[in-house]
Amino acid sequence: MKENNNIMAKQALSVANSSFSFSNYFCDVLIDTIHDNTGNQYKNLRIKNLSEKHIDFNFTQALYKKTDSVQEHNILMEFISIAYNDANSLKNFFINNGFILYNSAEEYSLYSCNDLYAIVKRVKCLVELIMELQKESPMNEILLQNTIYLLLSNPVIISKDTKSKETNNSQDTVTIYHSGHRKIHSCIFKYDNLGPDPNGFLDYDQDLYAGAYTDFENSKKEFRDEFKFSLTLNYLFRYNIPQETRSQINFLYKLESISGIEQINTEEGVVFTKKMQTIINAFDDELKAKLTEITKHVIKTELDYNISKISPSYNTDTLLGSWRIPDLLSAIYFSIFFLNPNFEIIKKCANSTCRERP
Repeated sequence: MKENNNIMAKQALSVANSSFSFSNYFCDVLIDTIHDNTGNQYKNLRIKNLSEKHIDFNFTQALYKKTDSVQEHNILMEFISIAYNDANSLKNFFINNGFILYNSAEEYSLYSCNDLYAIVKRVKCLVELIMELQKESPMNEILLQNTIYLLLSNPVIISKDTKSKETNNSQDTVTIYHSGHRKIHSCIFKYDNLGPDPNGFLDYDQDLYAGAYTDFENSKKEFRDEFKFSLTLNYLFRYNIPQETRSQINFLYKLESISGIEQINTEEGVVFTKKMQTIINAFDDELKAKLTEITKHVIKTELDYNISKISPSYNTDTLLGSWRIPDLLSAIYFSIFFLNPNFEIIKKCANSTCRERP
C-alpha cells in the first residue's frame, strides 16, 4: 500500500460541470508466453508500477492525457480498440497509460491476457449500447448481441495472488477486480442454491399415497431433479427475484423459442444457433420494446457497479468538489458516465470485410 500514498492526493479529482482529472502510475510490462501439456499457447502479462513516474489525465468530452488532446488520444477509444488475442496492443496501452487496476510497485504481478481481453470486451459492449440507443432507429442486432453478452457472460475475477478464478474461497488471496454478478446469472446457473419455496406446502398422506410416493423415490434421478427444478423455478418467479430480473427471464424465454444460444465467449461474443437476421425478423414490436427496456437497465447496472468505488471529496486547496478514483478502469467507466452521446467514439472501419466493423 506504500506506493499508493503519494498518488492519493492527485486522485482527488477537481470536477467542474462534466470534467475531471486523474493521475496514474507508469508501469513496466513484460509478455510471458506459456504452453500447457497439450501444446496450447497462452500469454500473460507481468506488470510492475513505476512509483516515481505518473501520468496525468483530464476529462472534457473524453478522457485523454494532460499532455495530449481529445483529438490526439482518446483513452476510451484506444482501450476498446484493443483486439482480442493481441498481447502487444495490451502491452502498449499499459506502457502509455499505466495499468487499469491497483498494482504493486515492488514486484511484477502476473495477469492473464484472457482476463484483460474480457474486461475490454465488457467496456466495448457498454459503449456500443449507449451509442446505438442514441440513434433514431437503433439496430436490434447490436442491442441483442451486447445486452445478452453483458447479462450472461461469466464474471471476470482477478485476484491479488495473480490468478484468475470463477470462485475465490482462499483466504490467502484478495480480489482486486470483479466485473460483478448479475442476478439473472445466478438464477440460471445457480438455481440449486436458492432452496425450495418456504411458503409452499405439499399436503399428502404418506400411507394413502404410499405407492405413488415410492414410485417417485424409485424413479430416475433425472426425473426427480427435473421435478424439483420445476418447483424451484416457480419459486423464482413468485418470490425470490426483482421485477427487472423477471422481465429479463421472460425475454430470454421468448428468445429461446426463436433461437438457442450456442456459446458466449470473449472473442465471438454471443453465438446463436440461428442467423442474427432470422432472429430479428422474428421479433414483434413488443419484443423489440422489451429488448430496448432491458438494454437500458443493463447499461445502468453496468455503469452503477463500475463507478461504485468512486467517492466524492472536498478539495480544500481549490475549494471545489472533487472525486477519488481508485484506478484507471474506474476513470474509464467514469468517462462513459459523462459521455456525450453526440461525441463520436466508435468509427466505422473503411474495410467492409473487417470483423470489427460496426
